[in-house]
Amino acid sequence: MSWFYKYDETTKELVPGAINSDTQPANSTAVDPASVMFPVWSAEKGAWISDPDKLTKWNAENNEKYTDPVQKQLATLAQLMMTRDVAQSKQIAQLQAQVATIQGGAK
Repeated sequence: MSWFYKYDETTKELVPGAINSDTQPANSTAVDPASVMFPVWSAEKGAWISDPDKLTKWNAENNEKYTDPVQKQLATLAQLMMTRDVAQSKQIAQLQAQVATIQGGAK
């Protein structure tokens, strides 16, 4: 006997539950869908793939929940440093222009 995993004939989505049988039922595969989010059977690949629409929606809804807080802090600090760097570069350019004007007038 073998384990088979059924999928919907139209949508190819996994039908919950596995079947232990001597013969393979229609619309089923022996390939285990374990660790595939929102599994959909792909006959071309002979594998379960994630439903792209459901996966995109899940990522959009949950990305914020699973973002590492340290990475968020580092990104915020990096952005702050870049903003300050731009401001300091402008100040340096202004000061260099003033120094050049003063040096040009002293000659």
